[in-house]
Amino acid sequence: MSDQNVIKVVVDTNLWISMLVGRNLATLQKMLVNGNIRLIFSEELFEEIIKVLEYPRIQKIIPAIKFYELISLLGEKIKIIKPDCAIKDCRDEKDNFLLELAVSANADYLITGDKDLLVLNPYHNIKIVTALEFEKRLAE
Repeated sequence: MSDQNVIKVVVDTNLWISMLVGRNLATLQKMLVNGNIRLIFSEELFEEIIKVLEYPRIQKIIPAIKFYELISLLGEKIKIIKPDCAIKDCRDEKDNFLLELAVSANADYLITGDKDLLVLNPYHNIKIVTALEFEKRLAE
């Protein structure tokens, strides 16, 4: 998939976990799989998702293999980059890596449910929106 006319998207860990649990994000999941979307990942984002999937309470609900199956399904839609900037603008420091990833990739969207990130919308021309807002914007 060429990056021309592609919507570049960073999806926060909480939404990946929600999709794996099956929480009412079927429309978003369908858009990610079928749409003209490039999913932006970094090593840190992969590590955070795996870390969360290793929590005992999460392992009872989601086997880690489900994440790998989803990643396999998304295949060529994924682009892994190494962020090339340092950002300290989020009031929750541990979320700065998502801003760094989105800015480094020149992402169009950062999709999250995290209020510490949502309050920054827009950020360096990146729309920081909820999954529902992203679905609405793509439907327009």
